[in-house]
Amino acid sequence: MQLPKTQAQAQASEKNSRQGDKKKLSGEVQKIIQVMTYLVALAFFAILASLAVALLFMLRGGSGGPRQSRRMAKALALRVGVSILLFVCILLSWKFGFIHPTGIPQGA
Repeated sequence: MQLPKTQAQAQASEKNSRQGDKKKLSGEVQKIIQVMTYLVALAFFAILASLAVALLFMLRGGSGGPRQSRRMAKALALRVGVSILLFVCILLSWKFGFIHPTGIPQGA
């Protein structure tokens, strides 16, 4: 009769199986994961750049009038759009199995 595994043993075996799964992935799936990594990094950069541009337009708002306000609103709208796109990409990559939860137990 085999005794139940301790939590540490279960986590270690799960980690080892995940590492083994990474080795088993096909080349095409690995390319998709690599592209997704670059897209997420690019999206974060675009979000930060859009916030910086909106801040610049806000700081110069007094001298530019309504034109500057319109440009600031467009920069903020772009940031919101890119943020939503990033969220959807992360959600889809989880749904298709490209990324996995960390396995942190609830309530820890």
